Amino acid sequence: MGKLLVFALALLVALFGYVIYKVWAIFGVWPMILSIVVNLGVGTILTHLIGCKTQTADGYTFNPRELPKYLAIALSALVGFYLYSKLGAPDLSAYNRNFGLVWIVLVVALPIAFEAYKLVRDRNDFVKIAGQQLSYRDNDDQGEISLQQVKEVELVGGNVKLTLLDGTDRIIKTSQMNFRGRDLIELIGAIKASLPATDQG
Repeated sequence: MGKLLVFALALLVALFGYVIYKVWAIFGVWPMILSIVVNLGVGTILTHLIGCKTQTADGYTFNPRELPKYLAIALSALVGFYLYSKLGAPDLSAYNRNFGLVWIVLVVALPIAFEAYKLVRDRNDFVKIAGQQLSYRDNDDQGEISLQQVKEVELVGGNVKLTLLDGTDRIIKTSQMNFRGRDLIELIGAIKASLPATDQG
C-alpha cells in the first residue's frame, strides 16, 4: 500500500511537471504565470481594495460588491484572449495547439464561468446590522437574530458563528456569499461592537 501511494504521488508530480513544461513551451513562462496569477488572485486583491461595507441610517450593510468580480472576469477574459492569440503561431503543432486550448479552458474559461455563476447566484446576499438586530440573506436562507441574545461571535471555516445565551449556535454561511478576508474581519468587528457591553468580554 505504501509503495502504491509513493508511485501514485510520483506519477502526479511527473504529470504536473509535464504540464508545466508543455505550457511553458507553448506560451512562454510569463504568459503561463500571468494566467495563473490573474485567475487565482485578482478577484481577492480587487475585493480588498473596494470592500463591502456600507453605512445606512440605522447601521451597516455588508454586501460583497459586484464591481471587483466584473473586473476580475474581464481581466481573466483578456488573459484568455491573449493566450488564445499565441496559439496561432505557424510553427505550433496540432498537438501543442490542442494542449494549449485545454489549458485555456481549464485555467481561464472554467474559472470565469464559475465566477459568473456565483456572481448571479449571490448578487442579493447580505448581512445587515441595525441597532441590536442582525439580519442576513444567503440565497433562499434568510434569518434575523437579536444581538442581545448573542454571547460570542467567531469566524469558523469562513463562516460567522454566533453562540447564543441559551448555548445554541447560529451559522451564517458567509463562505457561500462571496465574502473575502477583509469583509469578514469588518463584519466580525461590527457584530462585536454591536453586542451588549456586558457580553463583549
